[in-house]
Amino acid sequence: MNNSENPAIRLNLTSLLLLVVLPLVSGAAALSHELLWTRRLVDLLGATDWVTGRVLGFFFLGLSLGGYLATFHSRSKAPAIRWLFSAEICIAVLSLPAAFLPLWTDWIWQSMGTDALISWQGSAVKLLIAIGVVIPPSMAMGFTLPMFIRTATDKGARVASVGIWIYMLNTIGGVFGLWLTSTFLIGWLGAQGTMFAAAAANVFVALTLIGLTAIGGSTETSGQSNISRQKKRQEKRKSQSSVESVENEGNTFSTRGLIGLSFLSGFVVLSFEVLLLRLISLVVPGSYHTTSALLANVILFLAISSGLVSLSNSVKPTRNLAAGRWFLIISFAGTALFACLSPMLLFECTDQLMSIRYLEGLNDRAIDTVGRYWILVFWLVATSGGLVLLVSGLVFPALMTASAVADPKGKKIGILLAVNGVGGLVGTELFNSLIIGTTGVYQGFVLLAAILAVVVAGLSFRLNRVLAALLTFAIAAAVFFAHDYYRDLPYLSPRASANFDVKATHFSREGVWLIVENQDNNSLSIIGNNQYILGSNGASAAANQRRQLMLPWILNPEAQSVCSLGLATGISSSGLENLDEPPPVTAVELSANVEALAKEYFADSTGGFFERAGNSVVIEDARTYMAAADNQFDLIVGDLYRPYGTGEGRLFSIEHFRNVQRALTEDGLFCQWLPLHQLNYENWLTIAASFQQVFPDTLVVYDNTSTRFPILGLIAKKNGGQWTEQELNDRFDAIPAGVLSDDPLLNIVRELVVGVLNEEALTEVPVNTLDNLRVEISAGDFWILKDLRPRRSISFESEFLMGDQLIEFNDRLEALTVDVLPANHFESFREKIRFQLNRASAPR
Repeated sequence: MNNSENPAIRLNLTSLLLLVVLPLVSGAAALSHELLWTRRLVDLLGATDWVTGRVLGFFFLGLSLGGYLATFHSRSKAPAIRWLFSAEICIAVLSLPAAFLPLWTDWIWQSMGTDALISWQGSAVKLLIAIGVVIPPSMAMGFTLPMFIRTATDKGARVASVGIWIYMLNTIGGVFGLWLTSTFLIGWLGAQGTMFAAAAANVFVALTLIGLTAIGGSTETSGQSNISRQKKRQEKRKSQSSVESVENEGNTFSTRGLIGLSFLSGFVVLSFEVLLLRLISLVVPGSYHTTSALLANVILFLAISSGLVSLSNSVKPTRNLAAGRWFLIISFAGTALFACLSPMLLFECTDQLMSIRYLEGLNDRAIDTVGRYWILVFWLVATSGGLVLLVSGLVFPALMTASAVADPKGKKIGILLAVNGVGGLVGTELFNSLIIGTTGVYQGFVLLAAILAVVVAGLSFRLNRVLAALLTFAIAAAVFFAHDYYRDLPYLSPRASANFDVKATHFSREGVWLIVENQDNNSLSIIGNNQYILGSNGASAAANQRRQLMLPWILNPEAQSVCSLGLATGISSSGLENLDEPPPVTAVELSANVEALAKEYFADSTGGFFERAGNSVVIEDARTYMAAADNQFDLIVGDLYRPYGTGEGRLFSIEHFRNVQRALTEDGLFCQWLPLHQLNYENWLTIAASFQQVFPDTLVVYDNTSTRFPILGLIAKKNGGQWTEQELNDRFDAIPAGVLSDDPLLNIVRELVVGVLNEEALTEVPVNTLDNLRVEISAGDFWILKDLRPRRSISFESEFLMGDQLIEFNDRLEALTVDVLPANHFESFREKIRFQLNRASAPR
C-alpha cells in the first residue's frame, strides 16, 4: 500500500523519527563531538585535567547561547523542523575547524615566535582559538533541543508530557555516542576520522528532517502556520500574564525564580562534574576512556532524573508552589549530603585509592577488553558520584515542568537552557581554575556542600523555619564532619606506595602533587595524582636523569643553546651543570607548580641549575613551544613522556618531530628518549618509524643497563647525515675527565650505542600523527589491558620491553640496525641483562 494513502502510518513513522530516533542520533553525535573536542584542544592547551574542565565550560557556554537563540524562534514564520535541519547542518560544518586544528594553528605559533607565545599574547590567542573551535558548534547543539521540543509541541504535545522525554532520549543517545566513540570508533578511525563520523551523523539527522518535510511529514501544518497574528498575540499576553501573576497566586514559580534556580542547577551539576573528574583521576589513568565514562555517567543520570520527573508528573501532576519548592529544597539538600560522601566512597570502593588496573589484578581478575575497562570506570564513577548526579539532576527537569505550566508551547525553554548553561560555565571556571588549586579535591566537595547549605536555608526559611533550621543543621553537620575527615584522607594510596612517606602536599589546577620520601634510600620524588613519578634525587636515579642531557651533548659538544623538553625535578635539565663552561639550557615545563616544587625541594640536586644566569624555565606546552622556536637551538632533548597519557603520545608524532626539526639550527641535534618499560614492541616500532620519517639517519642508544627501567634514545642531526665510527670515537674520546668521574657508566659509553636504524627496516610500519593518535590509543589500551594477575601466560607481544623481554627486544633491535662500532657490544649488553636478572631472582 502507498504510504501517502495512509496518513496514520505516515504520522506514526514521523512521530517515531522526530520524537525517538533523531533525538537519539543527535545526542550521540553531540557527545561524541564534545569528547573529541576535549581531546583535540589538548593539542592546543596542554595535557592536563584542567583542559578538560575548560572545554566543558566552553561547551556549556555554547549550549547556553544556543538555547537563548532558540527563544527567538517564535518570531519566525518558518516551521521548527526547518530550523532544526539548519542547526544540524551547522553542527557538521562548524565542527570541521576542530578536525583540522593542527593544520591551521601551527603557522600561528611559527609567526608569533617563542617570546610572544609565552607572554599574554600567546595565552590570548589560545583562548580565542579554543572559544572559536568549541562555542560556535556547541551553540548550534544548544539550539537543537528546544527545536526538537518545539517540533513536538507544534504537533499538539505539551512540554510537561513530551519535552522532558525528548530531553531524556537525547541524553541517552549521548551515552551511546560516548561508549561507541571511546571503545570502537577512535581506535578504528583515529581522532579526525571519528570527528568526520560524528559530523556525518549530524548530516543524517538533517537529511532525514528534509525527507520528512518533503513527504509531508512536517509537524507544523499549513493550518497551524496560518494562525492569525491576533490569536498569537492573545496567547502571548496570556502566557506573560500567567508568569507574572502566579507567584502571588501560588500556582508556579516566577520568571525570576525559574531563572535563578536554573542558573544554580547548572552551577551545581558542572561544579560537581569537574570535582568528580579530578577525583577519579586519582585512581584511573588520564585518557579519553576516563573522560568518556565520566560524561556518560553525568548525562545518563541526568536522563534518569528527567524520566523520574516526567513520570511523577504523569502519575500525580502538581502545580502547587510550596510543593515545588520543597521538592527543590530536598533535591539540593540531598545533593549536598551525597557530595560530602563522594571522596569517601571512592576511597572505599578502590580499597584505599588503588588504581582500577592494579585492583583488578590483585583480585585475580583480568581486564581483557577496552569495553570492560570502560564499564569498570563507568561503574566507579557511578558508585562515587551517581547519587549526587541523580538527585541534582531532578532540579532542571522540575523547573522545565514548572515553566510549562504558564508556557505550554515551551517558548521560554531556551531561556532556561541558556541560564542553566551560564551557571555551568561559572561553576566550571570557579572550581576548575581556583577552588581545586586552593583547597584540593576533597575539600572542594565540602565547599560545594557548604554552598548548597546556604541555598537550602534561603529556599526553606520562608516556608517553614523549623524544617529550614533542621535541614540546614543536618547539612552543616555533614560539612563539618567531611571537612575534618578529609584532612586525614591521603591522596596517595597507602597500599600502592607502602615505602613512601608523604612530606608535602601541593594543589594546582593541573592536579595534586606530592613530595614523597622513599624509606628504602631516603630519596625524594614528585608524584602526580597518585599515578606517576616525576623523577627522584636518589643517587642512581639522579645519575640516569643527568645522563639524558649529557649523552646527547657528548655527540654535539659545540652546542651553544640547549633545550630540554620537560623539567620534572630539574635534575635531567641540570645534566650539563658540571661542565667547565656549560651552555645555557631552556627547560620547557607545562606546570608552573612543578617548577616551584623542583626549586623548593630539589635545588640541592640540580647543581645550581636554577641560579645560573642563562638558564631558564618556560611554562608552556612542549609541542606548541617547538612550533614557535624556529632555528633556535643547537641541541634539543625530549624527556621521558608517558606514551599512554592523555595528549603525551602527540610528542611522538610526525608533526611534533617536524616542529623540532625546524627549531634546530643548521648543525643541530635532537634526542628523543623512550621509556621502554611503558612500551610494547608495536608501540616502539611506531615511534621509531615516525622519528625516522623526519630524521632519516637515526642513531639508537641505551641510556642505562637497567632491566627495571630501561631507556632507549633516538638521536639524529637536523638534516640527516650518516654516523661514522670515526665520528663517534672522536666524540667519546673527547669526553671531559670530570664527566667520566661523575658518571662511571659513560666509561663504557660505546657499549650503549646500538647502531643506526636500517633505512628500509621500518618503511611498512604505520606512523603516529595528531590525527590518528596511534601511539596514545595503542599504548593506552595496552597499559589498561596489561594483565597483572600473578598467574598468566607470558609472551613477548604481551609484555612491556623490560626484564627478560629485553633479551628478545635486543635480538630484534640488532636485526633492525646497522652497527657503526666494532661488534660484540650486543652480546655484552645481553650479558649485563642476564646478570641483573639473575641477581634480582637470587634468594636473599
